[in-house]
Amino acid sequence: MTEAQWLKSVEPFDMLGYLDGKSTDRKLRLFQAACCRRVWKLLPKKVCRDAVLIAEKYADGEVGDKERRAAHALIVGFRPNGALAEKVRGLAATLAHAARKAAKSQERDPWTKVHKAEQRITAHLIRCIFGNPFRPVTIDQTWKTDTVLSLAKHMYESRDFGAMPILADALQDAGCDNDDVLSHCRDAKQVHVRGCWAVDLVLGKE
Repeated sequence: MTEAQWLKSVEPFDMLGYLDGKSTDRKLRLFQAACCRRVWKLLPKKVCRDAVLIAEKYADGEVGDKERRAAHALIVGFRPNGALAEKVRGLAATLAHAARKAAKSQERDPWTKVHKAEQRITAHLIRCIFGNPFRPVTIDQTWKTDTVLSLAKHMYESRDFGAMPILADALQDAGCDNDDVLSHCRDAKQVHVRGCWAVDLVLGKE
């Protein structure tokens, strides 16, 4: 995979394959959590939602294996149905079959449209979390002003990334001139999630 292909790809499976051995467990766990949060409103609170929350905390080292195993035990045997089953089916199909091109005979299949839509969204999530592996960014410590750190920390903890453009302004005021960082923060079309590479960069997370 080339850099140009990475930036335009709508094939999550290929993108994740390229990241094999190039990413941390934390990033991969947060990506999985972000996928689950795509159907958050449909997840049972005391089963799947709690498990996702534990997975996020485990990724950040806030809980240990005991809590992780307990959360896993809660969802063993869980079988979604109804609207949730449809969403989960579409998302699972995306991750499992993103590399397979839809044949012309399948274009009439309504699931084809679901798969393609989920592929695009999932590819955006991957780019948000993992950034551009072809052009890693090293942060200048002088960029980490109190304002920059406060904004990044608040967004990470609240999962409300509405202040990303403000973070870009604060970084620029602090001397940041990296186009990749500033563009990512200011991209109105980009959906940001916990694990966003730009926020992680500021907070020193990997």
